Amino acid sequence: MTATPAPEHLHAPFALTAIILAALGMAIALIHTFAGPFAPTQSIEVSIGEMAAGIREAAQRAMLGQEQPAPTVRAWDIDRILQVVAPAAGVFAIVLAFVGMLRREPTRLVLFGVAFGAMAVMVQVVLFVALLIAGVILLCHILTNLDSILG
Repeated sequence: MTATPAPEHLHAPFALTAIILAALGMAIALIHTFAGPFAPTQSIEVSIGEMAAGIREAAQRAMLGQEQPAPTVRAWDIDRILQVVAPAAGVFAIVLAFVGMLRREPTRLVLFGVAFGAMAVMVQVVLFVALLIAGVILLCHILTNLDSILG
């Protein structure tokens, strides 16, 4: 009788850890995107109104030569932590997958680790860019109609 060889995933601890970490990062990103935000926030109308008023006041101070107020530091809450943890898990997964590649672990598992890690990062990046573009368009529309709103 011949002994059967061990499955390939038993010889790939770094690639398997990369896949698990990337899947965790992807799950965190998707849960935060679709179920969040978890910290209490103002309504979007209040936030946009405050932003438009702040832009107007900053422009007035700049035209009058007055000094701008000092920037404030954003507090860490659960939403900000999740926004950092999800892509960080993806990046660590990619690094672990490359370590697995250097250790000559099975190529398929290494590629899965890299792909899932990249997806965990890209979910956050694509969402951020889409929201940034939508926010800029909305803010430009509000600023062009500011006279009629305040008038």
